[in-house]
Amino acid sequence: MRSGGLTPDPVHERLAQAARGADLASFGVTYGEDIGRYLNYLEGAVYDPSADAIVLERAIGGYVGYQFKPSGVFRVNLAYGLVHEFDNDYTKAAHTLGFDSGRFGVNRNVQQGHAGFFVTPVKTVDIGLEGIWANRMTLAGEKGEDLRLNLLTRHYINY
Repeated sequence: MRSGGLTPDPVHERLAQAARGADLASFGVTYGEDIGRYLNYLEGAVYDPSADAIVLERAIGGYVGYQFKPSGVFRVNLAYGLVHEFDNDYTKAAHTLGFDSGRFGVNRNVQQGHAGFFVTPVKTVDIGLEGIWANRMTLAGEKGEDLRLNLLTRHYINY
């Protein structure tokens, strides 16, 4: 799941806004091998010297999000995403090569929730506060949790 990755394409956004006013709901699911480029918490591939091959991970991931816009000045974003890594040659290589644990260990599961509140006091300025909760489990079974608070200020130059 990509952080902040809930922005749909412009056509989808226009259709959603036409159907629900200014609010926007989005969701997505992806599955397969070598999908790390679509989900931030996946590595994609690793070289396995014992097989003299690049092995690809197999995973499934998804997200759901909702943006509530009660006015043109205030909006609330809520999002949740998760990823699960399946056993295959990639996970076997990660275990063998020592990539299954520690701070940079390959994840078995990751889930993350976001809640953000944003204000647009003038047309070219956004000010926001976002809370993020996440947890993970590595291939070795180690668990970790994260809480973050992000502050955003943005000025649009070419609006």
